[in-house]
Amino acid sequence: MRRVTPQQNTRREEIIRVATGLFRARGYHGTRMDDVADTTGLNKATVYYYFSGKAEILYAIYLKATSETLEILEDYALLSPAEALRRNAERQLLLIASDLDQAAVYFQEAPFIHEWLSAEQVSEIRAREKRFERGVRSIINRGFKDGTFHGTDPAIATAAYVGMTSWFYRWYNPARSSKPEKIAATFADIFLRGILSPDSPERSG
Repeated sequence: MRRVTPQQNTRREEIIRVATGLFRARGYHGTRMDDVADTTGLNKATVYYYFSGKAEILYAIYLKATSETLEILEDYALLSPAEALRRNAERQLLLIASDLDQAAVYFQEAPFIHEWLSAEQVSEIRAREKRFERGVRSIINRGFKDGTFHGTDPAIATAAYVGMTSWFYRWYNPARSSKPEKIAATFADIFLRGILSPDSPERSG
């Protein structure tokens, strides 16, 4: 296995960063490897040294995004279900805000990755997504089990929560929007007040 030097790793990350911006602006299908080379200031042979083609770059983007998303699913066992969701929402929005290009590419290309990536690669990405959803659902299930939450199907609540936080990238503008932490707190309040039991102490929080 070829040893990767820090300089090579930095260049690889730069290619991914540039390609991510191009994929967001032009779409995956509308971006050529020539575009990636021109924007990075590298010749095409150098870009191909690091990546065999656009599909390999796209897969790298998805691996990076899913790895970062799974990292925010820390052990929330010591937090109440409501506080765990608040913490998770904040971490998820901060992650999205830290790289809006990556979030945009992830979601805008998601319906089509089976066209660009191999079946094995798609399976890996979908498995990571399911791990994240299971992590969120475990928090919500715990809330229903201990009486913190009520009134809806945990699976639907999970889908609603993931959808609400994931859509953040579409409208968030760092120059005009509130800070991600504040938005996350608002999201959590909207979501939790819809499923909190009337008798839950969290209702008066």
